[in-house]
Formats: sequence, structure tokens, C-alpha cells
Amino acid sequence: MRKAAGKKIPKFTWKQSKQLVNSFDFLGVNYYVTTTVEDSPNYEPADQRDFIGDMCASVAGNLVYLKLLLITMLTMLFKTVDC
Repeated sequence: MRKAAGKKIPKFTWKQSKQLVNSFDFLGVNYYVTTTVEDSPNYEPADQRDFIGDMCASVAGNLVYLKLLLITMLTMLFKTVDC
């Protein structure tokens, strides 16, 4: 990497390198959930329904698991980081 990027990569002292161990600036999490979508004709007039009604579909999925996962991960993260 240093050969390709040259001087753009900073040089760290041994002490600075040790300070970076177990540190991070960004934490990204990808979470995928399955959802069932079925045809659901909506016979209400267009001016009496919202954008979900305009889809004319029934969407079934449990987002409680996603919320629980995020809460658990954030709790674990803040236990390991000095705030």
C-alpha cells in the first residue's frame, strides 16, 4: 500500500500505533430482513388513501427484531467505548 500511495499514508511511531489498537472512527452494520408482499387491491378513492395504500400491496415483516438488534448492538458498543 505504501508503495502505491507513497507519502499520502502517514507514518506512525510505535507509541501512536499502539494507541490505535482497538479504536475505530466508523462502525457500519448491514442487516437484512425478509418481507412478504402480496397483492392487495385498494378500492378507496385516491384522495382518501396514503402512499402505502397506493401500493395496493400487503407487506408483512417483523421489524421488532431489527429494533431489538440495533438496541443490543448499541448497548454493547457503549459498554466497550469510553464516552
